Amino acid sequence: MSDLILDMTPTTINRTAIYHIALDTATALAAETKAYRYGVALREQPVRERAELDGLGGPIIRSILDDEGLIRKRWVTPHDLQRRPSSDRVFFFDPLYALFNGINRQDVVLVLDLTPVTNPEWHQARVSQLYKIAFRNITASGARVAAISESSAMALWANYGLPYDKTTVVPLYLRDGVGAKAGDNPIVDDVQRVLLFVGSLETRKNISGLIRAFEASALSASGFKLKIVGGNGAGHESIRAAAQGVAGVELLGFVPDEALRELYRTSWAFVYPSYLEGFGVPILEAASWGLPILTSITGATAEVAPA
Repeated sequence: MSDLILDMTPTTINRTAIYHIALDTATALAAETKAYRYGVALREQPVRERAELDGLGGPIIRSILDDEGLIRKRWVTPHDLQRRPSSDRVFFFDPLYALFNGINRQDVVLVLDLTPVTNPEWHQARVSQLYKIAFRNITASGARVAAISESSAMALWANYGLPYDKTTVVPLYLRDGVGAKAGDNPIVDDVQRVLLFVGSLETRKNISGLIRAFEASALSASGFKLKIVGGNGAGHESIRAAAQGVAGVELLGFVPDEALRELYRTSWAFVYPSYLEGFGVPILEAASWGLPILTSITGATAEVAPA
């Protein structure tokens, strides 16, 4: 029997890239996987229904954010780490969730980015504290590390001394359902005067700066719109405040895949001025549709955007 366990905990509280990565990996590795972990509970099959995942997410969120949560339980020195009394190998899709059960040398951890520790001002204070503990524990455990970009691998080396040549870089991918397929390229007559942004409403995405730039450009007077797609993240309140009263700016929230495909197909250009990204999947999605892309050159976005 396989000794591989996939830690699916991120799927209970996250609907961005990591949600799809975890479920797609569960499909790809079904024959090699022994069990699927949610918090501290193991299941024989991965949970795919969003309603059930939402139900599992409540206790996970409380454990992370409540005063009696993980910080109190896991603030330990490296030589005092909790390790599982098991030979099972666990694949963690996010360093944070290794705090629920401990981490062993044979485990593998996927690192998306280090901004919770390098830029804590973009995250909830308690979450940043937990990531500091998680990264320290991972470093001390000797677990294998995979990063989603060269930028994240270099950040691991710079901040934690993890050898760059020992970190496996596994770039993310264009998932089914959103990217363009053969014959999906936009028809010129259908293209609308829309500048499109896709990503959660977070301070680090520099959306407020994008809104101010759009307002200063006076493009709305020429019929252009700035359409912003994405759910709430850290700092969404100030982003919503910045958008109020600005002509041509539309906050669309989360949209289903078919609606997102139509936005990619018919938009004029894609804008993604994020301060720092571990990867930037929406750039891949926009590129697949042949959209002109305006993005920042910090973090991994320069790796992802087509030259």
